[in-house]
Amino acid sequence: MDQFQSYFYEIYQTGNLTQAAKNLYLSQPALSISLAKLERRLGVTLFDRSQKPLALTAEGQLYLQEVLKVRNAEADFRHELADLQGQTTGEIRIGSSQYFNSYYLPDVLLAYERQYPRVTVRILERNSELLNRELYAGNVDLIVHCGHVDTRKVTVQPVLVDQVVLAIPKALITLDQAHQLRSFIQGASQPDVIAWLEQLPFISVSPTNNFRERMDLICAALSFRPHVKYEMYQLETAFHLAAHGLGATFVTDQIRQSIANHDLYYFDLELPLAQRTFFALTRKRGYLERPLQNFLTTLMDPPAPTR
Repeated sequence: MDQFQSYFYEIYQTGNLTQAAKNLYLSQPALSISLAKLERRLGVTLFDRSQKPLALTAEGQLYLQEVLKVRNAEADFRHELADLQGQTTGEIRIGSSQYFNSYYLPDVLLAYERQYPRVTVRILERNSELLNRELYAGNVDLIVHCGHVDTRKVTVQPVLVDQVVLAIPKALITLDQAHQLRSFIQGASQPDVIAWLEQLPFISVSPTNNFRERMDLICAALSFRPHVKYEMYQLETAFHLAAHGLGATFVTDQIRQSIANHDLYYFDLELPLAQRTFFALTRKRGYLERPLQNFLTTLMDPPAPTR
């Protein structure tokens, strides 16, 4: 990228002229003058100065796409050059969610580090929507999540399937009700189940977590509307509140296996919605450098868990 493009991109990233100037080791007036020169050269206004943080105008959005093309092309060239020279060192940038990083990534990282000790792995932890943005912008090389995917922009490979289960504190339902619910989930007629399910307090993740949408769809498939008492940001937090008897929740089989708790009934859900697939995403037409290819191979064929 040329100097003006670099300045523009830093302002876009920070949304703040003062912080962008600090990151670029410039004074704010100097950066403001450079931005004004760029806008005069292009004949458009790139940022809406009335908003904080600074927001791109429609013309700024178009210019950003051109800057990203240049930025990503330069990164691809550096990667190809390193592979051509047979370099065994380097850096790869991986983005994934807190859940994936907690339960699946550690074993993958251990195996990768043992085989490729001279490659540095940088980890970015975000939700799926933000991870998509970071990938499109070229700030990460590969992301893993189970959220919505725009296949026009990315190459998608399934990595693993995660199973969703329903967890209900034993203090909130009787053993007979637990048997009724298992029978209901398997398709038997249990007219009383929906009534008492709707009276149970539920602990949900917040709408910012894509797991919430899956939870709502599962409840709809089971024909009941949950009474949500608490909304938490992370799935593990919802689990721990449920484990203390504060309400029912949906968790994953991975959490059930990793965090032992005998105060909960677990109900396996025989629904396609209860299986969520995690995908590895890379930029379409982006160059996969050898260290990244090796990481993807390790990810697709993970080692046996060490725990």
